[in-house]
Amino acid sequence: MNSVLRSKIESSQSVKVWALFTLFSLFLASLLVVPDIAKIFAVLLLVFGIAEGVRFTKAGFKHGLCASDRYLVWAFAGFSLVSIVSFIYWPYTKAAHYHFEDYLVFILVIPLFLVMRQVKFSLSHLIVVLAVVAIGLGCLSLYQYWHMKTQGGFVFTSGSKMAQFWLRPSGGVNPMRYAAISLIFMGFAINAALFVRNKSVALKVLLALAVIGSAVACMLTQVRGSWLALMAILCIYIFMLLYMGLKKLLLGFLVVCVVGVGVVSQQSHVQDRLDRTEQSLQRYLEGDSHTSLGARLDMFKAAWILIQERPVFGHGLNSYSDKATEIRLATPGMNREVGKWNNPHNEILQVMVEKGVIGLATFIAIFASCAYLFISAYRNNKGNNAVAYFAFGGLIILVVYFMAGLSVALFEHNVFNQFFTIMISVFAGQVYAHRDVKSDEQSVSGYALTD
Repeated sequence: MNSVLRSKIESSQSVKVWALFTLFSLFLASLLVVPDIAKIFAVLLLVFGIAEGVRFTKAGFKHGLCASDRYLVWAFAGFSLVSIVSFIYWPYTKAAHYHFEDYLVFILVIPLFLVMRQVKFSLSHLIVVLAVVAIGLGCLSLYQYWHMKTQGGFVFTSGSKMAQFWLRPSGGVNPMRYAAISLIFMGFAINAALFVRNKSVALKVLLALAVIGSAVACMLTQVRGSWLALMAILCIYIFMLLYMGLKKLLLGFLVVCVVGVGVVSQQSHVQDRLDRTEQSLQRYLEGDSHTSLGARLDMFKAAWILIQERPVFGHGLNSYSDKATEIRLATPGMNREVGKWNNPHNEILQVMVEKGVIGLATFIAIFASCAYLFISAYRNNKGNNAVAYFAFGGLIILVVYFMAGLSVALFEHNVFNQFFTIMISVFAGQVYAHRDVKSDEQSVSGYALTD
């Protein structure tokens, strides 16, 4: 009787794991190409998380949370709570309502994370899916670039004007989001190359193509923020290889980095972008802010003025545009882009304008708690390649998002919100699911009740 019950439970669990994995894979495949479709898969994943998370909690699941898990849960709950209070406190506007809906996604991380701790994805299957998506992004970018050069028009942009920048292919989303997420996929492929042992020749080729494809997708967008993020990622891998004592691998990695950066930096569109940045900075220092870089710097200036006015609680959700416009109209020579957008193109400034230092504290808490969870998981499971893969994958997400957030508002866009919340939930959950434990620490259902 017990064996029959165990068999039924295991069969049901297997179906749920594959259902989650399929939804997750479809979400990744469609996110940067047809984001409206990806939103459906994201909603299904989050709904699944809510339904299963409630059931796990009723079963006493909550007692299995360790300190790093609890920090993550409280960080996301705190970020969401401050957003809710800010929305309720300040006068209602439709723009604030829409932004509030963006922030609500963060509270849904908690149930999905709790679910992902209890299911174990096949690492090999996940690596292949991520690699295929990375290669697909590279192919899509090359085709879009070729189509613009030869046909004089845009293709596969999902009809989005924000994805239609001349000779800057970016799928169906804005180049800044396309570049950052493509760079993260490159990190996933490098992680697999470093941490997966006994790789077949086919997998090695697939991972090499994934690195090339995602790098091409990132570079063709010509997004300056992604170049800074790339440098940060390379530094992390160098430090990691030093920490692990892999001197030969470190030397090979450094050679590849030097050659890769040398080749990329000599490309005409990269050189042109760098030259324009230098010229824009020089013009700004001379008092001319009417350039792309000048617009960003003036947006930062307006945001800082607003922060000084209400440093503790901020001005409320989606308050930047109207108030920055007032500052621009009262400041001769300020770039006309100031106030045109809903954010100052910097996530830290955006959070402080909206929710003050209290909001900034919750924003930092999210990144700090996630980093603590991933670093702790790696240190407590040394020799476990699966945990190392997910831990460093999570760190790559955090680094790229933080660096990207210096030149763009992260959490005001569905694509960025969905990717961050779902990927953090999955990777943070999987470091627990793949941790080193004895089989007798698992309940008959396969749901861990103790840590």
